[in-house]
Amino acid sequence: MKSIKPILYLLLVNQIFTIGLDVTCSDTTCTTPGACGAPPTVPSGLSWQNSSTNGKCAISNCPASGTDSGLIGATDLFCQSCPGTEKDSIKAVHANAAQTACVASLDTCGKNRPPNSWGDNDCLTCFGASLRYARADQTGCQATIPNNYGNDITCSSTLPWSCDARGGCPQVPTFPINLKWDNGSTNGKCKIYDCPPDGTNSGLVGASDLFCQSCPGTSKGSLKAVFANEEMTGCAASSFPCIDSKRPGNSWTNADCLACFGPTKQYGQIDGTGCEATPPPANPGADVTCGNGPVNCPDSGVCSKPPTGLKWQIGSVYGKCSIRACPLNGTDSGVQGASDLFCQSCPGTSKGSIKAVHANFDMTACVASQYTCDIGRPSFTWTDSECLACFGQTKNKATKDGSECYSAPSTPQIMTSSSQIIFISTIIFILSMLF
Repeated sequence: MKSIKPILYLLLVNQIFTIGLDVTCSDTTCTTPGACGAPPTVPSGLSWQNSSTNGKCAISNCPASGTDSGLIGATDLFCQSCPGTEKDSIKAVHANAAQTACVASLDTCGKNRPPNSWGDNDCLTCFGASLRYARADQTGCQATIPNNYGNDITCSSTLPWSCDARGGCPQVPTFPINLKWDNGSTNGKCKIYDCPPDGTNSGLVGASDLFCQSCPGTSKGSLKAVFANEEMTGCAASSFPCIDSKRPGNSWTNADCLACFGPTKQYGQIDGTGCEATPPPANPGADVTCGNGPVNCPDSGVCSKPPTGLKWQIGSVYGKCSIRACPLNGTDSGVQGASDLFCQSCPGTSKGSIKAVHANFDMTACVASQYTCDIGRPSFTWTDSECLACFGQTKNKATKDGSECYSAPSTPQIMTSSSQIIFISTIIFILSMLF
């Protein structure tokens, strides 16, 4: 029985006194005053000692009850040697602001903390409920939820400036309520005092581009949501403003149409001039030149009148025009009212290297002719193949000088000898019956 007592004593001591983890102090003689800083005064009896590792120090007797609370005078070095309870994989190796516990903070709760590094979790951990919210600029903690300040923007470059309607800032949305402009952090700049806590993707009434620049919606990739949508109900991730007059010409894409108009007009027109509810045609025509300068292609008379049921639109290149949707069955036949310009936008089937970009004489097809089939054709350029392409069998031959086309007479049928015998026999038989 006596031999068991020393063992029990050692086990009891080990439970009450636990040597801390190794830390690095300013002096390798850990008992030197100030080398590791004073240990907490409560609980009593705590002290530093040299570690078994050369140059390291450790608390000789970490509190048996732990270090999550009940300390007076805790420091970061002490908490590194006698940590508190880990939380969400964050080790409790920092003393809280009151120095009463070792807490799971991402960084020190003291003055040596990196600038602009406070978050709500660390504020609550370090200060408790009294200062549980991080400031908007993350420079410290505060007792109330911070304002969600908007970004600095320029309402007007005209002096004197002011952050209201007089200074060029637009009316704030009427919903959510209580939105207002405030002076920005830089002279001459303005910002929304408190952006909506639920974000600005939707639910606004009366949004503007400047408002959305101060309180952006959710970005899409590298595209920031800094433009008000067409209904002014949200901040949209569009390449340009949703108002036509503020956009570059021919800049509408499917993505911008969806962002600005939603599913009601989510498709960009082929020429990029606007948005529409239905997908663009699958067979748009090629760009052609209808005039000498920028033209409004749909205007009557600018481009030649298109065949029935088809229409011109502004092309994909500035100053060009194109047929909005070429016939799905092609233009080799079955067209009513074809023209050379139309055939250039919706060509027929090429023959060798000759493209079918000219309307035939009847304007019913796009044919592979080297020159126009119309009166604008160069003189003396007609060939048999060109005549056939432009006029078909009605004028399938060219004159020797190439000045015109004509219909070649059909080759007379030459009778064979057997046919001649049958023919003569028939005549003789008829004559014998008569006489």
